[in-house]
Amino acid sequence: MEFDLELEEILASLKKENGEKATGESAESAPEPAPPQNEPEQREEPAPLAPPKPLAREEKQTPAAAPNREKKENVKKEKPVKVKKEKPKKEKPVRTKTEKAKPSKAAKDKRNVRINTAVPLPMLITLIALVAGIVVFGGFMLSRNMRIKSLERQCQTSFPAGIAVEYCEAYAKDRGFAGYLTFGGSDRQLLVSSDKKTAQALLQKGSDMLLDQQFRSVAVSKEDFDLEKQYGTAEAYAASDQRITFDTLFGKETYRVIAAYYTNTKPEDDNGYAFPYSVYGTMTVDSLKEYNNRLQSRRLYDTGFRVKEEDKVLTISTESNLMPAFRFVVVTVQVRGKMQHSDYAVVNEKVHYPQVYFDKIHADNIYFLAGKWYPEILTEDGTKQLTAADFDY
Repeated sequence: MEFDLELEEILASLKKENGEKATGESAESAPEPAPPQNEPEQREEPAPLAPPKPLAREEKQTPAAAPNREKKENVKKEKPVKVKKEKPKKEKPVRTKTEKAKPSKAAKDKRNVRINTAVPLPMLITLIALVAGIVVFGGFMLSRNMRIKSLERQCQTSFPAGIAVEYCEAYAKDRGFAGYLTFGGSDRQLLVSSDKKTAQALLQKGSDMLLDQQFRSVAVSKEDFDLEKQYGTAEAYAASDQRITFDTLFGKETYRVIAAYYTNTKPEDDNGYAFPYSVYGTMTVDSLKEYNNRLQSRRLYDTGFRVKEEDKVLTISTESNLMPAFRFVVVTVQVRGKMQHSDYAVVNEKVHYPQVYFDKIHADNIYFLAGKWYPEILTEDGTKQLTAADFDY
């Protein structure tokens, strides 16, 4: 084979070069004996080269091609190999059985979300109670309206909106029916009506239960209830119940006594003037201020109360024993909420009585020059100035 012959020639040339080198070294170093030439087998011969891989197409490989291939292989080997650095693993802490694992931040956030989005139990109970109340109230109103419609067909009349079912029949018989009046803790009820034939407590001129009025007035008989005995002095007032209940067509109202005074019903008994005690309607701001001033001078004792714009006032009057044709008047204001008894009552030393009373006791009337006052009330069209002809005396 041609490749084997070339290999033998390369080995022979190598042996020859080795022999020449050995001869040169022996000539230069005289003291050392040269190794015998007849023992070539003791020298180490170079390891035979591995035969090259045969080419796919059995092409002849020249000696010059071998170094080029070795260079290509060396170039491939010189490429650096990237080694991935392994991240150090965190060692998990070893917990004993008694130690509890702390929740992670994500777990805490989830738990907080669940807690925050959950409805508190008291709020849930309140919501359920509110819904139940609405359902019950709706059922009650539906039943009530059905009952009223039935009574309207039965009585062949129409009832005002909001009327109490228990008063429908009374209203159907008496269109002036307004309710029942109770004084203090008494069990007796006085029927209130604008009809003089049926009324035990007369709803006076201008007072209307179907209108939203600031002032209303009622007159009662002394035989039915002795107002003068109950509230005629500061001592009697402080010892009294001070509470008056008015069961109207539309619900129960509670009033507190805040003032009491005397007035005449004949203008000639007070220099041609009679104070309009049976006031009604809603007063203007200025008129209400003047009413408070007049009331402050006429009242028998000071209770510390004054009528405010938001107050609902009920005036109750009865016959008086002080003078003929006089009336004893009690002023009350509606109480919203729990009423507390008051012991405060300071005697008024300068009461504004009618002129005829000063003449009887032979005293000077310091209010002789007081003007004649009548209230100004609000109407749908604006305001109206009332006169003596607009009142019952």
